[in-house]
Amino acid sequence: MTTGTAPPASARAPMLRSLFIGPLGVRAGWRFLGFMALLMGIAAVIELALRPFMPREVGWSAKWFLVGKALTFAVAAAVTAIVARIEKRPPAAYGIPVRQAFGGAFWVGTLWGMVAVTALIAMIAVLGGLRITGIDPGMAFGTSMLWLLAMVFVGLVEEIAFRGYPLWALARGMGFWPAAILLSLGFGALHFFGKPYENLTDFTSVTLIGLFFCFTLRRTGNLWWAIGFHFAFDFAALVLFAAPNSGNDGNSLPGHILNVAYTGPAWLTGGKLGIEASLLVFVVIAVLYVAFARAYPDTRWPFADDRPRAVPSATEPEPALS
Repeated sequence: MTTGTAPPASARAPMLRSLFIGPLGVRAGWRFLGFMALLMGIAAVIELALRPFMPREVGWSAKWFLVGKALTFAVAAAVTAIVARIEKRPPAAYGIPVRQAFGGAFWVGTLWGMVAVTALIAMIAVLGGLRITGIDPGMAFGTSMLWLLAMVFVGLVEEIAFRGYPLWALARGMGFWPAAILLSLGFGALHFFGKPYENLTDFTSVTLIGLFFCFTLRRTGNLWWAIGFHFAFDFAALVLFAAPNSGNDGNSLPGHILNVAYTGPAWLTGGKLGIEASLLVFVVIAVLYVAFARAYPDTRWPFADDRPRAVPSATEPEPALS
């Protein structure tokens, strides 16, 4: 009987190094895990520090929701800036060109988001699932504006956290579409496991919408279109048309604008989950994919000199994005 001998330390060192370092530098998975650990770690510390000062309210409050999302955005932006400095890349490499913030792409995306929700609401209304009776008597302009700002931060946070650096990092290791599908499934799972009453319809719609946002990044070259759409979709659904949300215990947000009675079955209206759980949302999503593909036919992201190469050399330095 023979016994194997462990490789010498000089041989183990390259093997260990290869677990973390590949031809393009630090491997994609470690980049992704490092970003998420830093993001969630800082966010958790801030949440613990603020918890004693937050009121014990049932449901969402516009003021505290805005504060929470604004702080989370600050953390996501700071962590992105840190990794950009470490990797010596501009934020534009991750789809976040700062100079284009709230420019034309953002407002075009906002228009698409408003139209998408309005079309969904119209279809539900035609089938008898809801009635709009006018301005909600409890609507307060100030509260609605707080919600508007909060939804802007929701769009910023979720796009930066799911379609910014994480998508760039994973795409370098496994390719764009595998990375986009993986992150979109994670986006849907976060909603499914993180909110009450969730079902497979909502999980699927959220996953497909997340994948659509990845698609918009690929075709526009940055996240500003997706941020505008994301903001407008949430604002129109939750604030303008007073759709319920499972995160708010299946109720409409306080301070919504229109008085809307959702009286149809859950398959039509989404029930406590809101209109993104309506089966009609899949019609809207399908139209969005087709219409967007025709409106934006060219692939613009990731940038050509920042994609993984087919036959990388172990001695060739990692490409720099100009």
